Amino acid sequence: MSSYIDRQRQRIDGIKSRIQSGVEHGTLRPMQRDFYWVYGFTPSGKKVTLGPYINAAEADRRAAQLDSAEIYELPTRDRGRAVQMIRAKLLKQGETLDEVLEKQLGEKGLRNEKKRFGSFRLLKR
Repeated sequence: MSSYIDRQRQRIDGIKSRIQSGVEHGTLRPMQRDFYWVYGFTPSGKKVTLGPYINAAEADRRAAQLDSAEIYELPTRDRGRAVQMIRAKLLKQGETLDEVLEKQLGEKGLRNEKKRFGSFRLLKR
């Protein structure tokens, strides 16, 4: 019984030393990681948000298949949250809310929003 306990203690000590070594050398990766999202338009003009991708190379391959695609590195796997973060980044880049909505919704989406909200100020044309 004591040999089992000794082996478990050695195992725990080994894990602790590897963790400490990783922290000291900066090789310990955080639990939260960023994912790559591709935002662009298909050749037919449809807006798409593709992802999440674990590496940038895979996201680049998908972006090459789209027209005017952009790649965003975001700390989420959730598509809805990623779209919100992309909208916020577009606003921070200096684009107006109208331009962001136009990029996000496309022409058909703008028409539907106009029907839904009537004379919505941002969607007037």
